[in-house]
Amino acid sequence: MIDSRDQKADRAEKLLAELTPELISLFENAPPYGSCGFEVVLHQNSIIRTTMKFESTRKLAPRTGGN
Repeated sequence: MIDSRDQKADRAEKLLAELTPELISLFENAPPYGSCGFEVVLHQNSIIRTTMKFESTRKLAPRTGGN
């Protein structure tokens, strides 16, 4: 059975409502420099796991002398 456009929209709204607090937390805890990622694992149209990823980056100073 193919989902109608309304069913897809309802499913999207439900998933976004569940994810909104997680996304807010992600952006509240984002590093000042770097990147953050968000992974969602779905099973039968339900969210079963979320993963937040943070990566801080910094530019290294050039090495002087030596090798």
